[in-house]
Amino acid sequence: MMLITRQGGLALGLLFALAIVLLIGAACGGGGDEPGADQNIEDGEPTGDEADIEAAVQAAADAWNASDVEGYLVHFTDNWILMEFEATREGAAGELAEFVGSPPLAPGELTGIQVSGKTATADANEFTFGALVAPKRMSFIKEAAGWLVDHEEDLPAAIPDGVAAVELTLFEYSFEFDSDAITDSNFAFDVSSIGAEQHELVLIRVPEDLDIQAAILSTEQPAGIEDVGVAGPWNPGTDSTVVFAAPLGPGRYAMLCFIEDANGVPHAVLGMVNEFTIE
Repeated sequence: MMLITRQGGLALGLLFALAIVLLIGAACGGGGDEPGADQNIEDGEPTGDEADIEAAVQAAADAWNASDVEGYLVHFTDNWILMEFEATREGAAGELAEFVGSPPLAPGELTGIQVSGKTATADANEFTFGALVAPKRMSFIKEAAGWLVDHEEDLPAAIPDGVAAVELTLFEYSFEFDSDAITDSNFAFDVSSIGAEQHELVLIRVPEDLDIQAAILSTEQPAGIEDVGVAGPWNPGTDSTVVFAAPLGPGRYAMLCFIEDANGVPHAVLGMVNEFTIE
């Protein structure tokens, strides 16, 4: 990938690619029971199809964290790949090869697993992607290769008691929040997307002396950039949250949106950039 476009190569452009994988979440494979009556696991250890789904979700996460593109994509349907990448399986593999494995993901324990014949749903309320808590509701289809993820829905993460909620408003083309409300690392964002376009939050830690706008437009990779996580995309009128799995460390953090406008220009190029510092 180029720095800022879908065709480019490194640095902040890589983070645009990460926005795609926030939707990836987890997936599945494996065998299981013969399709039959509906099954619903609420308590106790999962068995049969439920156990296969949990094991395959973990296997997909392990493949991601090992930067194994083929081992990761094998857990997704062609339909899912087409929806998320607008590409064939081969094309998706080419995109994933540029960023697979970063940030790391952990699906946590699945809850509310429901199996009906060759379809299933499950919630991953403990799912983390990088430093962000990113709960998901996943839908699966059982094919010859096993249970495959066919659809995902992002769920809002609950802001824990004792964590300061900082209001964050997204619109064309700005992140608006009170930086004075971030007094330490014990905070989360309460998000409102009020514009007319989709928006996302790409969060990175950057060097103190980095010119962020110049870096966005540069064709060379800035040194010292650390991926934190990606949240969204959020449709207009959406309320959500950004919750951190652990308090952020000290440093300067940049917020960017790489969703493209109708002319194919990433919102960050149009000024959708902000920052905060944790002492």
